[in-house]
Amino acid sequence: MKVAGEALPIRRELLALLASLVTLAAAAAARAETVTVPGKDVAVYNLAGELRVEAGTGPSVTVDLTRGGRDGGKLKIAQDLLDGRQAMRVLYPGNRIVYPRTKGWSSTSMAVGRDGRFDDKGVHGIAELFARHVSIHSSGSGDEAYADLVVRVPRGQKISIYVGVGAASVSNVDGDLYVSTNSGTVSSIQTRGRLSLDTGSGDVAVADAAGDLIVDTGSGDVRVNKVSGNSVSLDTGSGKVAGAALVTGRLHVDTGSGSIDLELVACPDVDLDTGSGSVALGLTSDVDRLKIDTGSGSVRVTAPETIGARVHVDTGSGGISTDLPMRLTEKTESSLIGTIGDGRGTIVIDTGSGSVKLSRGTGEASHGPY
Repeated sequence: MKVAGEALPIRRELLALLASLVTLAAAAAARAETVTVPGKDVAVYNLAGELRVEAGTGPSVTVDLTRGGRDGGKLKIAQDLLDGRQAMRVLYPGNRIVYPRTKGWSSTSMAVGRDGRFDDKGVHGIAELFARHVSIHSSGSGDEAYADLVVRVPRGQKISIYVGVGAASVSNVDGDLYVSTNSGTVSSIQTRGRLSLDTGSGDVAVADAAGDLIVDTGSGDVRVNKVSGNSVSLDTGSGKVAGAALVTGRLHVDTGSGSIDLELVACPDVDLDTGSGSVALGLTSDVDRLKIDTGSGSVRVTAPETIGARVHVDTGSGGISTDLPMRLTEKTESSLIGTIGDGRGTIVIDTGSGSVKLSRGTGEASHGPY
């Protein structure tokens, strides 16, 4: 009895010590670690976690990393010169990762190189032979681990950031930026320089961007506002595209299934294509070339009276109407050929099923602001 009585306090002390160690480990896992990534062209890779990209003040990219999950302490950080650029990677030990922040039940599978690199299309070339297949789940068995990153980017920097699963946001960056996530929403505000945003599944929103813009999402809506640059390209496999105040030398929009609604557009070269969905375009300036193609959906274009173009409209099923002053060459129930103003530009509209309307306007689209 004496031995057992003495053992009880010892057992309590051990339990208290273990609890203290667990608390310390959790606190250490939640503490941000700062990594400096030198070089004019760098890359950052992380399989799970939220990403925030901000303007930096120092000479190099810095990454504040905060571990999360019960197994966050297992994560390792690697940094090497790979394919000519500094690459920082967050390394995950297992092939099954649990990222509990995702809503509902979700699963994402990816090919990850042995060096920890990946992108939304897998790994490339001979590296594919040495890749391991990693799955990221919202729950279940596996290593519950993730890393939230705050990446600070100095002015004029070129940087590519790859995320497996997690939301990404960009603000006040001036440089050449590429952000890719396999699954997650992406947002950007107040950027300068080339901006490329790519997500396999998720909505994308861009506001106040000066510079060439590329947006690509496999599934999700795209919204852009106040964008200026030589070229703007917006692509979604399934989802609508909406935008306002776009000033660019070339505008290309492609949606497999979803409407296109753009207003206050000043662009000489416009190409809009949707497999299924209506198109509404509000122009504020003349065009050299305007091409609109929809497999199924109505088309409405508003333009200033000063526009000048040769016009060719074809619709498989749907009426054609216009209140722009036009010299008609040919008009049938399903086609129209004519000239507006000086006829220097070209306007070609083709819809498999849907009406077409050309009208005077100050740049507002038919559906109003998004």
